[in-house]
Amino acid sequence: QRILRSSTSLNVGFPAFEKLLNKIDLYSSNKNKILFDNSTSNSDEILIKSINYIEVIDLKLPTIIDSNIQKTVSFTLSPYQALGIKGPSGTGKTTILEILSGIYSVNSDSGKVLINDVDINSFNYPTMKKWMKSIAYVSQSPYLIPGTLKENITHLSSETFDLSRYNNLLNLPWMKDVLYSLNIDTSKEQEIDPSGTNLSGGQIQRIAIARALYTKSSLLLLDESTSALDRTNEDLLVDTLIKEKNN
Repeated sequence: QRILRSSTSLNVGFPAFEKLLNKIDLYSSNKNKILFDNSTSNSDEILIKSINYIEVIDLKLPTIIDSNIQKTVSFTLSPYQALGIKGPSGTGKTTILEILSGIYSVNSDSGKVLINDVDINSFNYPTMKKWMKSIAYVSQSPYLIPGTLKENITHLSSETFDLSRYNNLLNLPWMKDVLYSLNIDTSKEQEIDPSGTNLSGGQIQRIAIARALYTKSSLLLLDESTSALDRTNEDLLVDTLIKEKNN
């Protein structure tokens, strides 16, 4: 049974792995692209640390119901702004987030995504890598690693561990029952089961959001990441996100 489950996981994951290899090939072929004037040192860091605006122009998204039917999306996102994308399943909401995060590229005839007036498709590999690191993306089904809550929230980063920020996240009201479930601050603290068997769906989502907030990313992308939360905890979490945005 374990072999069958592993085989199924491999079969499900292989298409995504193939897309990753294609992306690596794409970056390798474009490794000599020059995105910035070489006379300006660290200009790619400036682009990422100082996002003036993100603009999506005429992005064409085929629907799951009929791939011949396309929806065209355009919007501009400025600093300290929150933007919600609403629509039924299969209309491309997740695709938009994956394009913004650099997971998928946009064909030239399917629209443009501009970061500070620079086409994201023109990013060379080092710039795309830094761009992706500047984003926190919480998917519909967030992943957890086998280990402690601290390891899951901080990405095992001991060198840059921010104790104050970590404790502030644990003290947020929407994290209380997560701490209780894992016996945090006791001698019997439980490690997180990667399959989430010792946590509810809503608790897994909250850990993933806490991990995203811990990174202090320039751009936070949430893909229906509160779908398993009750109304009270969702309202508390939204209040936290508003405060983070304003800061």
